[in-house]
Amino acid sequence: MDQFEPVEYGIEMEVQIEDGDDPADVYREQTTVAEDAVERELARRLARKKADSGDD
Repeated sequence: MDQFEPVEYGIEMEVQIEDGDDPADVYREQTTVAEDAVERELARRLARKKADSGDD
């Protein structure tokens, strides 16, 4: 990754907690969703940069 410019990516989420939901469980679940989304975006950007540079 050192060969690419610094990449900054974030995500903002709004979550509604229903009666009976454990806030800690909701937090853990949504954190996983957010991390997965960021990882997919970074992988997509790296793949695009690699394709644009012609590296295999």
